[in-house]
Amino acid sequence: MGVKTILDCTPNFLGRDVALLKMLSEKSGLNILTNTGYYGAVEYKFLPPWAFTDTPEQLATRWIDEAKNGIEGTGVKPGFIKSAVNGKSLTEMEKKLITAAALTHLGTGLTVCTHTGPSIPAFEQIDLLKKNGVAPDAFVWVHAQVETEKKGFKTIDIDQLLVKNPQEAFAIRVRKI
Repeated sequence: MGVKTILDCTPNFLGRDVALLKMLSEKSGLNILTNTGYYGAVEYKFLPPWAFTDTPEQLATRWIDEAKNGIEGTGVKPGFIKSAVNGKSLTEMEKKLITAAALTHLGTGLTVCTHTGPSIPAFEQIDLLKKNGVAPDAFVWVHAQVETEKKGFKTIDIDQLLVKNPQEAFAIRVRKI
């Protein structure tokens, strides 16, 4: 069976190289999914200048354009939305990024994968996504393993994540996690 698809989670302005990913995919035969969105962790160090002045709607328009028309003229379209927050209660900037991710999801159906860490910002993101009409199953809590409080969390039977058709495995696993 082997590996057929990998996700490259390197976001824009932090080293995302879509042309390189396209070349590697073509030479290896692997499906390599890249992303749209911005990385707001590390105190916004990797955000472009317009992220501070654009509205969530304007950011979402940029990301939806990548999803519909491809990234940087490569024809490569993102397979998911990548964002990141600082690991504490959401700031106004982080709320803007997550709202933009919600709007992008609504316009594209792409899953929102957020570098998060502890549960406080994870649940705040879920609440914000729901407020914007996004179902929680469209969200992937990245780095959930750093949460130290284990009480109150539902465990998932690994068999629920397994599928019979390997071609559908990626999409189903992302949605169920």
